[in-house]
Amino acid sequence: MQINPGAAEFPHRQIAAQLKAQVRRGDWAPGERLPSIPAIAEMFSVAKQTVQRAVDQLRVEGILITKPGSGTYVRGTRRRLNRLARGRYGGFRGYHTDLAARYKQQLVSVGRAPAPPGPVRVPAAPRRCGPRPATAARAPPAGEICSTDR
Repeated sequence: MQINPGAAEFPHRQIAAQLKAQVRRGDWAPGERLPSIPAIAEMFSVAKQTVQRAVDQLRVEGILITKPGSGTYVRGTRRRLNRLARGRYGGFRGYHTDLAARYKQQLVSVGRAPAPPGPVRVPAAPRRCGPRPATAARAPPAGEICSTDR
């Protein structure tokens, strides 16, 4: 396993992409324990903090779970996740699914559409009296009439 130090992508993202690819290929099955962070850091020849950032990224994406004192594991199926969420949130879960059903949106079409027919109205530019003042706070003296007002 290698990372490209000259690449535009950060090393922890390169490591996360390779670990994700291994999980998707089936090198690690759901529930299987990954090597320790120091072992992965040695495989990639990077610091442990770099591997920790990659593991954190994959945890946020829902691919891995970490159990303190036990290790890092490949997350199981969605069914298992739903079961965990049901126990954690209990009665509130039904309320949110009801809201989601009520406010469902559907995409009707995607693409470019012609502009509606009719004249295009452009707001008029503000009128100026004489040359532009040096500062915005300075206004024409009271009583001066602009040439456009006549």
